[in-house]
Amino acid sequence: LGAPHAAPAPAFAFDVKRADASVVRVLAVVVKEQGGRLQPVTGGTGTGFVIDREHVATNYHVIHIEDQVAKVEGGKEYIAVREPGSKQNVRATVVWKSKELDLAVLKVPGLRRDPLTLSSATPMDYPPKGAKVYALGYPGISDQALQSEEGFVTSTLTSGVVGKTVRAGVGGTTRPVIQHDAAINTGNSGGPLFDNCNVVVGVNTFVALSRLQVMEDDKGQRIATGATSAGISLSPHVGNLIAAVQQVPALKDVRLQLSSASDCADEAGGVPVWLYAAMGVFALMAMTGMIVAFTRRREVVRVVESEGGAPVPGAVVEATATLLPREGRPLEGEWIAGPDGTVSVGPLPAAPVHPVHLTARRAEEWHSSDPVAVEDVAGTLEIPLPPVDAKEDVVVEGIVLLPDGSPAAGARLTAWSSGWGCLSLEFGTPPRADFRGRFRIEVPSWSINLSASLVKDGRSYEAFVSAEVEEGVRSLAGLEVRLRDEALEAAGLAEDGEGDRAFVRVAGPDGAPVPQGRVHFHFLDYEDGRTSEGRTLLDGRAAALAPTDEPVESLWIEVVEPADAEGRPLPLAHGTFGPFALSPGRTEIEVRLSPARTLAGLVLDPDGRGIPGLGVAAAPWLEEFVEGRSWSAGTVSLATTDAEGRFLLDRLGDRDYEVTVGLGRDRAPAEPVRARPGGEDLRFVLGPAVAAVVRVLDAGGRPVKEARVEARSPLHDISALTDAEGKVRLAGLDPTRPYRLSVDPPRKRDDLREAVIPDWRPADVVVALPASVVLVVTVRDPRGAPLEGIFVGWESAEEPGSVRGGTTDGDGTVRLRDLPAGALRIEAGLPGAGGSPARVAAATVDSGAGKVDLVLDPGPGTVLRLAAGIDPRLVLVSFARGGDLEPVQAETGKDGRIHLRGLAPGEDYNVFLRDLDTGRCALLRGVRAGDAEREVALAEGKEISGKVHLPPGADSFNVAVLVGKTILIDGEPGEGGAFRFPSVPPGTWTLVAYLTTEDGAYHAATAEVAAGGTVEIRVP
Repeated sequence: LGAPHAAPAPAFAFDVKRADASVVRVLAVVVKEQGGRLQPVTGGTGTGFVIDREHVATNYHVIHIEDQVAKVEGGKEYIAVREPGSKQNVRATVVWKSKELDLAVLKVPGLRRDPLTLSSATPMDYPPKGAKVYALGYPGISDQALQSEEGFVTSTLTSGVVGKTVRAGVGGTTRPVIQHDAAINTGNSGGPLFDNCNVVVGVNTFVALSRLQVMEDDKGQRIATGATSAGISLSPHVGNLIAAVQQVPALKDVRLQLSSASDCADEAGGVPVWLYAAMGVFALMAMTGMIVAFTRRREVVRVVESEGGAPVPGAVVEATATLLPREGRPLEGEWIAGPDGTVSVGPLPAAPVHPVHLTARRAEEWHSSDPVAVEDVAGTLEIPLPPVDAKEDVVVEGIVLLPDGSPAAGARLTAWSSGWGCLSLEFGTPPRADFRGRFRIEVPSWSINLSASLVKDGRSYEAFVSAEVEEGVRSLAGLEVRLRDEALEAAGLAEDGEGDRAFVRVAGPDGAPVPQGRVHFHFLDYEDGRTSEGRTLLDGRAAALAPTDEPVESLWIEVVEPADAEGRPLPLAHGTFGPFALSPGRTEIEVRLSPARTLAGLVLDPDGRGIPGLGVAAAPWLEEFVEGRSWSAGTVSLATTDAEGRFLLDRLGDRDYEVTVGLGRDRAPAEPVRARPGGEDLRFVLGPAVAAVVRVLDAGGRPVKEARVEARSPLHDISALTDAEGKVRLAGLDPTRPYRLSVDPPRKRDDLREAVIPDWRPADVVVALPASVVLVVTVRDPRGAPLEGIFVGWESAEEPGSVRGGTTDGDGTVRLRDLPAGALRIEAGLPGAGGSPARVAAATVDSGAGKVDLVLDPGPGTVLRLAAGIDPRLVLVSFARGGDLEPVQAETGKDGRIHLRGLAPGEDYNVFLRDLDTGRCALLRGVRAGDAEREVALAEGKEISGKVHLPPGADSFNVAVLVGKTILIDGEPGEGGAFRFPSVPPGTWTLVAYLTTEDGAYHAATAEVAAGGTVEIRVP
């Protein structure tokens, strides 16, 4: 278990500077290696936040790019974070992810940011309705509008209030979700939602769809403009993340900083003293019969067009407000305007309440006006409605079917819009399918995603479908939505895909099924292991598909949280069973849980007094696994010490457990204890902790600000940043044990290196950081012009063949850091185009030289320039001659210029450009070396789709567009041989489907198809 730190008492004021320092941009990109450099192919960005030393939390859908990697031949996953204000990407690894929870945790070596405090208050109670919340992140609409490097590394802050917290089925599982109106947009995914005390209460995931777009005003300034929706955003509660850290084996080393406070500030839902006095006055007035005049009122509302002020007859007006705790549940109402656009809204509550907000929408539309706060004043309140852009709406008609093909009468539908690296929702009044299962829905998007849900006969069904509509098409008919059984999905019994599958039936000691329980399937291979999770059906069944990339040597099954059909805990123990051999095709297993047992104990100080309020956790002590392939089971029982320091851990089995006590304020950590239920009570004695001041200086004796100081021991880690005087105070240290003290310089101080004291006993200490060797390399062409985007690598005589380095910027310069002393070979190179040899400039220098200049002849070439309004960071460029088999990737500079280098004189080249965000593309033919610089505009492409019929024994393939002999445009292979090209230029194209079978034989076939069409390809 990662035991939580004791968090400081919250301050009732949101500190944006402190919060912003721990919010990072997350990049998930598919890259290919070209000429020693990693070139981006596709991917997305989102937001993350620091939760522990070197650990960042984000959304699963932000970093889930395995499907995209599989579609790129030679593609590799590149996950990185960019810290606030930094221009450097820091490579990250995914240590845990959950599609069901839409959460992921990344490990970022060398991350120098303080962890944020997470709220451990009861999710359904905190934050309360009306609480002020703040969202920090990197929304894509801001990136497009700012179009600057500074904007890319600077987060955006928005604020709002909590509407309500509900248990909702989002992302495949039911969990607490906070509904609020703090604006979030594409790119905010994975970012934190704060309360007024800088405590994280939610993870920003879903947003209300808006029609915002980036455009230029009459002065040429880029602005975000358009109509927004009702302003509803959804952030799953951070308690989901906390529970995962406490239970998931891969996160056992993560130490969270938690706060259980639920009284942040009066604007966060608390009731100030003056308000209690006011309520007392109200009580007195009620005794005299005057309360009605002060607590009930009506508001006259007139809904008008925002352009021209004409009334909107039949408009729907909706009201929301949160009453004080004594008043009961929140107000939610709906009224219909008359022919003149006017309606009397009410009765509404008078003060004291949180503000009443009104929104209006057209009866036939989902899009609402911006929320308007109602003041208790006389007169008519006008709500302007933005104009309807009919060109943006698409009418979708179709049918919803149950798994058996029968109509899903009454199924509820919701329209979704997908963004790059984020998921967005369109809120409103979702329609339902009629008695025949048919529906008609208007969607304001060309990229349509629909979800349908239905509860029938006590079972829950759900489905998601997507479709693309060509520009100018106003309707889509015949869309079929087939529902899937949610319970079967959760149990793994409806999982698609071929391969070996393990089926388990979970029962109690008497053989009766366990209706609800989490089942972990641990598939162990020769190197490591994979874990799948499912939930049992009412008959106790669950299943999982075995991984196919490596042979499975054994299977272990773990069952936690057994419960009855109503979700009430059963008196059954956690169970771990195995190893089992996995049979080809289908393996059936039955496991039986034993009766639950308990472990009791005390947590005391050295004087024998109990220490209250400390967390105690039990995790299975697993010895059955071979070292190097082991998995560590997570926490299965949690308890908190009472006033006398006593605790009781329940739901344990007849096996050994590791019992851990969380960190307490001013208390040294305790060694974990191995114990078995039924033995003597456990006894932990926590001695006093000490503090030490570490002062950090540079090589010249000057204090180093924002250096990260970290003390690590087998039991716990403590880290913090130095202040302006280079000092930091580390508290909570155990004076009886040694620590590894490490000091990392701030990222901007690349002239300094890390310092380590391997066996440090807590005491005040001064640490001098050694000087780092930095070599500045500038690459120019023979005429002296700087060359941007050139990879510069170095290798030493001690490590020949180990090349590291970086890419030159717009000045042709790159800083090589942390170099060893002595001679280094420095090399700048360009890959050869069309099989021509690479162009290289090299020199052998002493690493202490400070700087070196290289002259590289890039060869003949030409320059393309992206048209205004295109983000150069998102444009992928590849080029080749018609007879070349493989294309070469080209760098796009920050100024939108693309240098095509190393071209053969007199040869014609084909150049393909694609915007990874919008899908707009262009194909240029006949490009030659020496051509004058030309501007390139991207246009809407058309989709090509189809199916590849594979030879026997083949289950995967690649598909691409051939231009000449070059595989210039890669397609997206799918299941069952299906494929698609989301965007290709107009025209008729030659497609090639190719694969290599297990016997090493190469198979390929081609077909002709027009853009926008479909085709089938049979591979012999």
